[in-house]
Amino acid sequence: MHRLLEHELLALGHPQPAHAANQLLLLIDGTLAAGATRPETHPASAARQIAEQILATGHQHDSAT
Repeated sequence: MHRLLEHELLALGHPQPAHAANQLLLLIDGTLAAGATRPETHPASAARQIAEQILATGHQHDSAT
């Protein structure tokens, strides 16, 4: 899963694809755990917002150069 995420992030031009893949994988694991133990907290919605921030980090670096 990490390799797949890293590959996609690299294709998107993310400046730190391996690090971002680690973050997304941790986010996925946490979302699954929270969904199993506290589904009423809607972890997928929160996870989407965090994932968007991780992806936006790549775009911020692109526009800064």
